[in-house]
Amino acid sequence: MKPCLFLSLGAVLCFFSCALPDPHAAPPGVVEERAPPRPPQRSVPALQIRDYKNRENGAALAPWFRAYLEGGIDAAESLEPYRTSYLFVAVIRSPNLAVITQWVRNFSADQDFSRLAAERIRARMERDLTVSPDTFYGPQYNRILRTIYRTVFWGARKENDSWIFGPTLEVKEKGGALDPPLYWGFILISIPKESLEIQVNKLLGDLKNVDEKTATRVQTEAFEDLRIHLFEGF
Repeated sequence: MKPCLFLSLGAVLCFFSCALPDPHAAPPGVVEERAPPRPPQRSVPALQIRDYKNRENGAALAPWFRAYLEGGIDAAESLEPYRTSYLFVAVIRSPNLAVITQWVRNFSADQDFSRLAAERIRARMERDLTVSPDTFYGPQYNRILRTIYRTVFWGARKENDSWIFGPTLEVKEKGGALDPPLYWGFILISIPKESLEIQVNKLLGDLKNVDEKTATRVQTEAFEDLRIHLFEGF
C-alpha cells in the first residue's frame, strides 16, 4: 500500500493509503486543455494525487511544479530561477501515461509556444471586461490573436516537465463520487521577459498601423491602451 497525496490549488490536504492502479490498463486518449484565465491563475482543479513522476525513486515534487499546483503560474514565476522570465505551462490529461510521455517527447517550444502566448494574451485582453472582447476591441481582437498564434518567438525554451495521476475532488466535495482518475501532463516553458515584451510590442506596433475603417474611436482607444499596458500584471 502506498500513500496518496491530496493537493488542492491552495494547499496540501492530507495523506492516506491506497493501491496504485496499473498505468497501462486504461485505453489511450487525450484532451487538450486551454490555458486558464488570469486572475486567478490556476492550472487544474483540486486533485487527489495518487502518483507522480519519479515518485518510485523517492523524489518529491519539483519546486516549480509544487508552486504551480498550489499557487498557479504567479507562484512559479516568483521562484528565484525564474524571476526574470515569463513562465507558461502546457497541460493535457489522459487515462494513459504513454500518451502523456509521447506528448512530452513531441513538444517543441519553437512550434508550440505561440499557442500558449496567444492564450495568455487572450486572457489578459478579456480580463475585467463587461462586454464581449469583439465589441470592446473591434476587429483588432481577433487580428491580435491570429498574429500572436502565427508568430515564431525567439527565446522560448522548454525547462521541465512532470505528470500526476488521480481523480478530481470537485464532485466529491459536492457530495458525489470521485471522477475516474486521469494522468495530467505538464510542460514548463520559459522566455525572458525582455524578449517577449520586445517581440509582442513590435507586433502590436505593426498592427497599430493597419488601416481599419470599421473600428470605432472607443475601440481604437482600447487597442492603444492595451498596447501600452499589456504587460502590467501579465
